[in-house]
Amino acid sequence: MLTTHTVGSAGPAATRFSVDASMDSATIPQFIRRNATHLGDATAFRTPELDGWRPWTWSEVERVMLETAAGLLDLGHTDRLPAFVIGPNSPEYFICEYAIQALGGIAFPLFETMTAGEMTTTLTGYGAKVAFSGSAALTRELLDAAEELGIETIVQWGSQAAPEDDKVLAFTELRSRGRQYLSHASAELERRIDATTLDDVACIILTSGTTGTPKGVMGTHRYMLDIAARYALLYGAQPCDSYLSSLPAAFSVEQYCGMALTAALPLNVAFARSPASIDEDFVSAAAQFRFLGPRQWEALRAKISTDLLERPDELQGRSDEIRLELGLHNAKSGISAGGSLSSEVFEFFRLIGVGIRSVYGFSETGIITGTEGGADLDSVGAPLPSPYGDEPIEVRVDDTGEILIRGGVRCAGYWGTTHQLSLTSDGWLRSGDAGTWDGRVLRVVDRVGNIKFLPNGTLFAPQPLEISACRSPFISNVLLVPGHGDDSRIGALVEINELSVRDHLFDGENGGFDYAELATDPRVMALVRKELAASNCDQPLDISVFAVLPKHLSAEHGELTRSMKLRRTTVLERYQSLIDAMYDSPDTLVSFDVYVGRDGEGTVQTLRSRVAAID
Repeated sequence: MLTTHTVGSAGPAATRFSVDASMDSATIPQFIRRNATHLGDATAFRTPELDGWRPWTWSEVERVMLETAAGLLDLGHTDRLPAFVIGPNSPEYFICEYAIQALGGIAFPLFETMTAGEMTTTLTGYGAKVAFSGSAALTRELLDAAEELGIETIVQWGSQAAPEDDKVLAFTELRSRGRQYLSHASAELERRIDATTLDDVACIILTSGTTGTPKGVMGTHRYMLDIAARYALLYGAQPCDSYLSSLPAAFSVEQYCGMALTAALPLNVAFARSPASIDEDFVSAAAQFRFLGPRQWEALRAKISTDLLERPDELQGRSDEIRLELGLHNAKSGISAGGSLSSEVFEFFRLIGVGIRSVYGFSETGIITGTEGGADLDSVGAPLPSPYGDEPIEVRVDDTGEILIRGGVRCAGYWGTTHQLSLTSDGWLRSGDAGTWDGRVLRVVDRVGNIKFLPNGTLFAPQPLEISACRSPFISNVLLVPGHGDDSRIGALVEINELSVRDHLFDGENGGFDYAELATDPRVMALVRKELAASNCDQPLDISVFAVLPKHLSAEHGELTRSMKLRRTTVLERYQSLIDAMYDSPDTLVSFDVYVGRDGEGTVQTLRSRVAAID
């Protein structure tokens, strides 16, 4: 069994992923080689089959990594430029990343939903000559963008027939070329793996792009492993623990855990069949760690009867039964990110034996704070250890209220010369978030750019009110409006949770209504009004008027990022006519024109919605 090796740190005691001190500087592909040597027959990955899970051993993972990397060498791809990887979560996705890194190259994971148009807008200037694809449809998207991006070779894994094109190569064929290469020149690949260092760039992670084109964050092996170590600490993860890969592979958290932590600890990773089957797969795979947003944790708790929730002794006594009911029978711990979680939810999961930690971080640093035990539950906790850093992570808040970070291991900057990390004159990294720091724990208020003054001069941070409103099971998203002209009332654009609303109003039946019809139904308006009024009770400022959005917000239409974050400016601009009506004509059914689709690809449509005031 592999163990972690404790090393000195300027901050709290921390652990690197090492059998002994000789591997303190090991990189991700070097960890793959270590796993094959020490845990060759142990399970690395599991893929779903009709009758269970098909295992991939660490020996198999290393073999495929070496064949893939050698195949690229045989094709003449010997530079250290980025190489794209796009497809569904699978062993091949991460193995392709490992193979790129084994050559000293830079893995560049892409969201599976990215179109050719988005590729040409977002990926120009990275110089990638190679791309790996997990489906024929994605290969076609890459081909459509290949000339503009300079892609020379597209390798497709999986069982689908690849499109016929001189640029396209089947994964099996690449591996075959790799085997031939290794038969006479294996030393070159071993030399390249040996030459990788902690300060080489391992991968590029795209920022969410909430305010513009996503930037490419360059993550070194040191950066990836340092963040992975923090996740291991928070989860209490041990070698060969079971992990379900369910977040999109290009999402930063999945890179830290599914790609880096899997190689370094290592983990035993099962791959979810689909987004719809995640809960079922979590149980089937006996996964031990759950990463959810606050509302998802709240929704799990809401499955337990109110009567039982009021009897903590009985909750604790029936913990095994309750965990089984919630699909958490094997869960050791959980992480909550993206907002605040009430103390009642923390306490509920503690009573049934699933400790939840709230965390805070951003792409340039990964997670940097986390809560501990049952203290300071209204915060995102204290700075975490940095086992691969020279200095401990430090936090402070400047005179403007912005959170600043120093120490630990930050990214190596952004790809290219267009963007630079935002630093203070004395070297602190600006987060772009507003918060408070009491010397022990950090509390996050909102993005600095979101904090406004209402027309009457009152300071207004939308996020706390939005988070409170979204605790309603009937509300999926809320975007607040900081007044209108001279009117200082706070308005809300509300995206309803279609399934929950339908279950509540129609006992789970369709009721003959699609989302657009629900958005104009007076019963839905009454329900949303009641929920918003209830959320107002806990906040210093009230939501006074609201409108139900006439359609779901989506990444495909450019209203959400690929990591499902709200593009606030885009939504406010597109729904300006609805906002005008919300303030001018409350309690009215209104028609208005709105642009639907990604910028430059959509159309103007006439939609309907209801606007209302809250008494």
